[in-house]
Amino acid sequence: ISYAQTAEGALDEVSAMLTRSKELLVQASTGTYSSDDVTNIKEELVALGAEMTNVITSTEFNGISITLGAKVATGQDGSLEIALPAVTLTAVDDLTGALADVSDAAGAKTAITKVEEGIKDISTQRAKIGAIQNRLEHTLQNQKVTSENLTTSESRIRDTDMASEMMNFTKYNVLNQAAQSMMAQANLIPNQALGLLG
Repeated sequence: ISYAQTAEGALDEVSAMLTRSKELLVQASTGTYSSDDVTNIKEELVALGAEMTNVITSTEFNGISITLGAKVATGQDGSLEIALPAVTLTAVDDLTGALADVSDAAGAKTAITKVEEGIKDISTQRAKIGAIQNRLEHTLQNQKVTSENLTTSESRIRDTDMASEMMNFTKYNVLNQAAQSMMAQANLIPNQALGLLG
């Protein structure tokens, strides 16, 4: 679950950067900005592109890069294996070159198309990771319920055995007291007979 949350966090950041890139590209595509403004937009877009690549390539969980994916084995014997997808965002890779070419409205519009592909790619990756995260959370919840039920069942079995043993103890205690009482009575009869004879 933590791996999926880490990957989701990275994808969320990339998604925010793509949204900002699209905003800047829309501004650049209008043709109403000065060449200095377009240069500033271009610089920010290049920085955003570099940071998106950095986030994707450097985000790790427990030493495992999110670009490699991971396999998780769970269950008592490790029989349940879940493959966590690698984060591969080819649209973001394609985007880096397109972001640098916003010197005119046509270049900006081409870059907008690339950004939209990147947003779609990110959404697909997030959906895959979210589905696996939900599956893991449901499995974890099911395991917790199963564990609670086993604990409750064991407690009932132990409680039942305790009640049965207390009943047996009481039964044998009563039988023992009855036997002692009968022995005492049996010892009195010969003494009474000797008292009458003697």
